[in-house]
Order: sequence, then structure tokens, then C-alpha cells
Amino acid sequence: MKILIDARMYGLENAGIGRYLINLIKELKNPSTTNATSLKNLNFVILLRNKYFDELKLPGNWKKVLADLSHYSLAEQLRLPGLINREKPDLVHFPHLNIPFFWKGKFVVTVHDLTMQGQGVNATTLPLGHYYLKRVPFLLIAKKAVKESVKVIVPSNAVKGDLIDYYKIKPDKIEVINEGVSTFDEISNFQFPTSKAGQAQLISKFFTKYQIRKPYFIYVGNAYPHKNLERLIEAFKVFSGHGSGFSLKLVGKEDYFYKKLKEYVR
Repeated sequence: MKILIDARMYGLENAGIGRYLINLIKELKNPSTTNATSLKNLNFVILLRNKYFDELKLPGNWKKVLADLSHYSLAEQLRLPGLINREKPDLVHFPHLNIPFFWKGKFVVTVHDLTMQGQGVNATTLPLGHYYLKRVPFLLIAKKAVKESVKVIVPSNAVKGDLIDYYKIKPDKIEVINEGVSTFDEISNFQFPTSKAGQAQLISKFFTKYQIRKPYFIYVGNAYPHKNLERLIEAFKVFSGHGSGFSLKLVGKEDYFYKKLKEYVR
């Protein structure tokens, strides 16, 4: 059996889906003793973009195919079906909802959440006309992905419930596969000190550098509107007004939405 994985979003720069693909491929190419025999009887094809094509090393039953096509692009819709068909896979795994609309074949899709289905115009930096020009096709493609897949993989029962409510599909079509946890050394080249004294010294430097005082709350992630950080700040303002002594730290990439959040705080 030949399974093709669309791994164009491989890499931590692609956030959660990138990490999902890193760990999925890692486990499939280095199977545990419990599933090693069954996986070795499979052939895998993965679609990769330029950045990781040469870097990623794979076993003999794996094949890499260069597919340097941007997501949500016209090139993706026009060229991806041909790339997939040339490999003649028995099954394709799309780790995200953006499948090629006119491709016909057997596939499973992973739906991580329905955030994009519920967001409004406040979640974009695009002009209104451009926003709807991209949003309407996305909604159509996402619906096709869910409806025409042979199975839908979700990370939790909560997302399963959302899918059933939003797309009105049968529960037995959905498989809940909880996501794993990476160890610290798997996601960073940074070596955390092994001694308690070394750890205490490092933490002390970190707290001093970023002006963190105990006790504190910390949020790590992007500042997209659906994260509801304005409400968090409002709640913290009320909470701190009672003399709690807590501080609040927000950690994330300083993009348009974080800059907007800074203005809101000011």
C-alpha cells in the first residue's frame, strides 16, 4: 500500500501544523516495536517544499517529492493534483483543510480546529474585498475536505463535537487521535542545566531580563482576535485592582496583532 502525505507545511515556522507533521513523520519512519512490522510493509511518499527537501533523511520505503507550492494559492489548486496523481497513491493524508478542490481520490484529512470557520473580518489585515475573495473559496474547500474524505482525524472530542455540529457529518467518520508531547531536547538545541544550582541561576537571569516577578500569569501564543486577549487584559486589570500582587506576561511574535494589542494595553 502506498500512502502519500502532504508535508508542505513541515517545519516549526508553520506553527502547530508544522510540529504535527514533524512528529507524525518522525514516528512513522522510526516505528516502535509494536507497529514496526505493519509500517515496514507500507510505502510512503511525502510532498515537501524546498527548505526541508534535502535536509530530511528518510528510510528506503519513503520517497520525497518536491512540491514547492504555497498554501491557499492558485498554483496549489492547479499543479498539486498532477503531482499526486503521478505517484498513484492508495491513500492521501492532508494534515490541513486546504485540499486541491478538483482532485479525485481517496484521502483522510486532519482538522485541528474550526477557528477559521468562525472568525470574522477583525482577524485579517487584508482589504475587505480581498478578504472575502480568499474566505469564500476556503470555506468551500474545507467543506469538500470534510464531506469527501474517508475519515477525519481530530485531536480531541471537543473538535469532534464542533465538526458534527458545523458540518452535520456522522460521528463514526471522525477519529479522535490525541496529539503527543515533545521532550525539551527534541524541540530545541538549547541545553538546560542538569544541576539545581545551574537551573536556579538560569531562571534568575531569565526573570531579571524580562522583568518577571512572582507570582505571575503567562500566556504563550499569537495575538489573533479569536485568542480573546483583550478580555484577558480586562480581567487581569480587575483582578490586579484587588491588590493580588500578580503580574501578567504575554509571549509571542511581534506581528500586526501583537502591535495592535500593545496599543490596546496603552
